[in-house]
Amino acid sequence: MAKFKDGDGVKDEKFLVSSVEMKETSKGQPYCNLQLKQSDASISAKIWSNSLNDKVKIEQGKVLVVTSGKIDSYKGRQQIVISSYAISEEEAGEEFTSPLPKDKVEAMINEMFVGTQYDNPDIEKLMAAIYGDPEIMDKFRAGSPSMTNHHNYPGGLVEHTWEAFCTAKFWAKEVFANRVDADIIIAATILHDIGCIYAYQFEGEFLKSTNGRLIDHVYIGATIVEKYALLVGCDEGVSRHVLHCILSHMGNLEWGAVVQPKTLEAQLVHFADMVSARIKGMEQVLENQKLDPLGFTYSYTYGELYRGKD
Repeated sequence: MAKFKDGDGVKDEKFLVSSVEMKETSKGQPYCNLQLKQSDASISAKIWSNSLNDKVKIEQGKVLVVTSGKIDSYKGRQQIVISSYAISEEEAGEEFTSPLPKDKVEAMINEMFVGTQYDNPDIEKLMAAIYGDPEIMDKFRAGSPSMTNHHNYPGGLVEHTWEAFCTAKFWAKEVFANRVDADIIIAATILHDIGCIYAYQFEGEFLKSTNGRLIDHVYIGATIVEKYALLVGCDEGVSRHVLHCILSHMGNLEWGAVVQPKTLEAQLVHFADMVSARIKGMEQVLENQKLDPLGFTYSYTYGELYRGKD
């Protein structure tokens, strides 16, 4: 977290609790590992046994007030060693995240849903029907495609989708023109994460909903698209191909795909999604984590990263 330096004291700072885990030292002493968040930056924290307060219950999604603590580093990563703390009674709100500006969100939505034209009339009808659903679009505007890895802020779902859309459109219209079905690729890319609108819920940060945990965004998104494809009388082959792209956009079964990509179009949707997610995820790590003297840092998701010296 850029605002803190090693050795800084932390006094009466409010954080959103992203995760909490009770553990034991090798000598059997309890301690607490925390992941805390302010705006779109996060930091790890520890409460050792001598500072634990059994009367104060720390829970994910609550606002933690660090009344006393100190910044140090562990394995090259900043953390707060908390000496005393309390739980605030206030509800977690947008002050603990950084929503994307509304005008930017609307501009990206307009480019994707209003400014995009299709040669295939079935695709055109499908996209118009989904865009015409105010509940879907309102949730899409405010949503996120991830809890922690990338674009995890209100408006992040639109931004991630737009980044993937721009990449997919360029590949489909320019790089692989006349070799792939551009309409399928562009529509499926816009819709690939639409299930996130019901898979995550915002409580100061994005947490997985019951449906997100039990069904997951991939299946939820496919059911939304299938519903509207049937409603507008979309050609079965067209809707099946769009659904395949959505169901396979995670790439591998172990990553969450229902099936692996089996068409050129599905493979391009997967890669467009991955490019946006990986670049933004790495960007957020480099912005929020402390760099060592040579400009390196480490992420459990991406491994060792390098930004160089400013």
